[in-house]
Amino acid sequence: MSVEVINTMLVVTALVLTATYQSSLSPPGGVWQDSSEPNTTTIPNITVTNHFLPDNNNNSILNFIYGLESKKPGTTVMNPQWFGLFWFLNFATFVLSIFLTVFLLLKFRLFVILLIPLYLLVISYFCSMTVLSPSTPWSIWNLCLLIIFEILPLFTLLVLLYVIRKSVMQMKAEIQYRMQMQIFIHKDTNVGIIRSFPRVLAFGAFLLPYILDTIF
Repeated sequence: MSVEVINTMLVVTALVLTATYQSSLSPPGGVWQDSSEPNTTTIPNITVTNHFLPDNNNNSILNFIYGLESKKPGTTVMNPQWFGLFWFLNFATFVLSIFLTVFLLLKFRLFVILLIPLYLLVISYFCSMTVLSPSTPWSIWNLCLLIIFEILPLFTLLVLLYVIRKSVMQMKAEIQYRMQMQIFIHKDTNVGIIRSFPRVLAFGAFLLPYILDTIF
């Protein structure tokens, strides 16, 4: 791909990331206030509430899966069932945009530096979704995803780097020890040769007259 195509795709991906992350901060319909009432817009003789989706509080199966709506301040006014649809579409768009950004920046040298803000952005996204979740099961689900896909890989990476660093240090120490032992052995061998050299000369001087008599 050309640089112009990559730049265009990065701009579009950045816009999609911004929109999906903004929806995690301000979900459709708003959030519950301190009075445990949804935000309302009053029109003459008509009151329109943002929480217009039907509640399925009588469905025990859905309540078991999605949980009961807590209606706590700061949580979305959507009921847990509709929040599940919103969460899936928003999460899929967000993750695909992240992977597309990583794919487009993979060939650049500064790619590793850009991974840090992307990683922190994903953590912020899951934290926001955990707080905005309308029920306890949804909060637990987002918190588990945060731990499994963000905290746990980071902890594993740090442990792996520590083990690799410790192994490298042990290898360096072993190499230095072997080099010192080799130097010591060479020195000892040289000293032994130097000490035995006078004996060799004396033995040669002792044999020299016999050798000369034999020759001449």
